[in-house]
Amino acid sequence: MVIMMNKARNVGKFCLMVALGMMLGGLMMVYILSSESSNTGHQPKSKNLQIFRKPPSRSGSDIQVNSYDIITNNNYIRRREEAEHACERLKSSVPALPTPPMPSHFLVDDQYKIVFCWVPKVASGNWKTTLSHLRQHYTNGAWLPTNRQKNLGIPSLQDYTSEQIKMRLTRYFKYVFVRHPFERLLSAYRGRFESRGPYSSKTSISFQSFGKFVDYLTEAYDNKELFNIHWRPQTDLSTPCEIKYDFIGHFETMEEDVAFLFKHLNFTGTGFRGDSPYATGSSDPKLMQKYFTNLTQTQKDNLYQIYARDFDVFGYPKNY
Repeated sequence: MVIMMNKARNVGKFCLMVALGMMLGGLMMVYILSSESSNTGHQPKSKNLQIFRKPPSRSGSDIQVNSYDIITNNNYIRRREEAEHACERLKSSVPALPTPPMPSHFLVDDQYKIVFCWVPKVASGNWKTTLSHLRQHYTNGAWLPTNRQKNLGIPSLQDYTSEQIKMRLTRYFKYVFVRHPFERLLSAYRGRFESRGPYSSKTSISFQSFGKFVDYLTEAYDNKELFNIHWRPQTDLSTPCEIKYDFIGHFETMEEDVAFLFKHLNFTGTGFRGDSPYATGSSDPKLMQKYFTNLTQTQKDNLYQIYARDFDVFGYPKNY
């Protein structure tokens, strides 16, 4: 009888241990599944934009390099994809793509490992000032350029060898800011031929009206030497079909885009001036309407033909 009771107690202990083991196993399984589910929810999509991010910490004058940071922003992804798709169409339908980039239009910062393509009439002066202040900050004031220096003394691709240029265009973070082609064109016209500012006297040609200026562009377009960089197509200057930009900013969303870049590039010791002493107000719809209403349909068609790539690659509507 005693033996049978002992066996019963042993069997009971065994069953209890098995039950406890099954409960612990179940709890572990629930924990693992929940952890995997949580991690999966934070995995980036395959098309996410990669933004090179710098840490704010420094050792002496050297900025430490950080790894790539995955950014999920549909607006910026869409801009890149639109540019890539447009370039694919151009390569199949246009025999000659834009000329190679002007090296002096690509500013370089080897500490932050960035290449910025500046386009006239797209806050290019503001960006040069920002990058100049950035360089002064991380050199602790040892680098002090003057306003008379080209590009405020910031190095450009023309200061490097072919191999060095190739490396920077391959490995560095590349960005450009663009603008509605017609608004940029009007800004150039008003700044060069209507205002009394410092730029108004820097050209030997003049026009009685905006329409006459448009006629000049139509005749001069085939001559790149006569086609000033202030109204030269943005795709000619930035060559987005040859250079795959990591980020394409828009003048129309400048404040939002600049804030995005400052955060994800960790710019410190510098800021960005939102206004400009050379602003012409050419983004005002009423002002645009005033100038473009007086153009003939033929003149508008000629302008659309000249700036066709800008509209296609950068996704701007043909709304004038």
